Amino acid sequence: MNTVYALAWKATQQLCGSMDLETAMTAFFQALRSSMPLRHIVLGRFDEAAGTLFAICRTSDQGTVRIFHSFPLTDEQLALARSLRFFDPHEAMDALIDNERHPLAPLYRHGAGPDGHPGYPFYAHRLAYDNKLYGGATFHFEPGSVVTPAMLAVINAVAPPLSIFINAWFQYWELERLKDQIYRDNRTLRQRLSGLDEVRMIGAGGGLKTVMEQLRQVAPLDVAVLIRGETGTGKEMAAKALHDLSPRRNRPFVAVNCGAIPPSLIDSELFGHVKGAFTGATGDHKGRFERAQGGTLFLDEVAELPLDVQARLLRVLQEKCVERVGGSGPLPVDFRLVAATHRDLESMVERGRFREDLYYRLRVVSLRIPPLRERVQDIPLLLRHFLEQAANRFGVLVPQVPDTERRRLLAYPWPGNVRELRNVMEEALALCGSGPLRFRLPEPQAAPVRASEAPADAAPPSPPADLRPWNDEAREYLTRALERCGGKIRGPGGAAELTGLHYSTLRDKLRKYGVPHGRGERK
Repeated sequence: MNTVYALAWKATQQLCGSMDLETAMTAFFQALRSSMPLRHIVLGRFDEAAGTLFAICRTSDQGTVRIFHSFPLTDEQLALARSLRFFDPHEAMDALIDNERHPLAPLYRHGAGPDGHPGYPFYAHRLAYDNKLYGGATFHFEPGSVVTPAMLAVINAVAPPLSIFINAWFQYWELERLKDQIYRDNRTLRQRLSGLDEVRMIGAGGGLKTVMEQLRQVAPLDVAVLIRGETGTGKEMAAKALHDLSPRRNRPFVAVNCGAIPPSLIDSELFGHVKGAFTGATGDHKGRFERAQGGTLFLDEVAELPLDVQARLLRVLQEKCVERVGGSGPLPVDFRLVAATHRDLESMVERGRFREDLYYRLRVVSLRIPPLRERVQDIPLLLRHFLEQAANRFGVLVPQVPDTERRRLLAYPWPGNVRELRNVMEEALALCGSGPLRFRLPEPQAAPVRASEAPADAAPPSPPADLRPWNDEAREYLTRALERCGGKIRGPGGAAELTGLHYSTLRDKLRKYGVPHGRGERK
């Protein structure tokens, strides 16, 4: 019996050595593992008011993984939990096998895991605190092992300190959550007072420091700004930050994606129309220039505008007046223009694809947003922000990110930049279930060719023979993206959103690599 208490004392010391759940439970497991063939320990907490069993964590030789999932219990299971009868320490070890009515059945299933089976010997024990039932724990042993009464005596001896630890840790965790919430609320209020919200501050002290300094310098000046950068780098957020820091901050910020408007609707969307101007014009319609009155107009992907529309845009910028389609006269407009593109505008001007006079009108001040691969130090901050956002939206707790996964994120070149990072993170969170996050990143992890380095109409270069696998990998990646989206390319849930590429850029790549797309080609 002295040996039993010596082992229990050793395990208790390890358990109480840290308030970090993963550290404490892993050390506790290893201490018990040294004297018995343990495979897993799974902990759960009863929430009688909600009628659920909250699975806390699962510990094994590989460490401790937070489950953080609530399982609804039936009225019968809740009644059994209150009775404490099923927690008799002398009951058979296999009390849970084939017994879905047992209140700890969800913990047993998590303990068995995907490779487990009902033949694993295990032991269930109650966790009580202050003479009240608090939760339960299941101790799973290696298959085929012999579990002796002495081993069960050790578990019985460590159950009370384990109950105290879990109760204390839960209180500590609740305080940490409240502290984090207060911190986030305080940060949000400070950012609102400064006119710059949370998203735009990410990287302001790191990879975007130079950009943010330039934005603050330019914001008070009522001049046109051209923002350049690869697709998905956050050009619209930079434009919104410029607006929020400017004297026009209390007036509208109107964003237009020039590459997403069908050619037949561009005039109506930008300049507006009057009733009866064309079939379907049942009333007067304000264009984007009028909607931005007194504020900021952001023209994203401005290089996608047709030449005839570029000419009309130039006239608006010169005369500060707009004429609606079918209208009888000009209307005065007052707005600040911010434009953005991922194209090489200088090359487009040389090739006659973009008006030179408009180019100089747009680039009074030119800012470059660096791609994510050039500001790797911002990835952990972006990851945390996107995880918190998605977790709140999905109604789940923010999961742990394994160090190995963090290293993969830092090593990946992110051709789709911040937009791709957000999509990859949300996919991992949606699919992780009760396990740790695993990010699905395409291979090979090679830096992409910057879209701005090639003319808009330049033919793709012919790769050397020894680089053929890159084409194969790119084709396979694009094919998988289309299949995952059911062949849909643009819009919510489309392949453009999934890959973080602009619709027109993705379409060009599909053609370049010979990937069938569209209804006719994919049949």
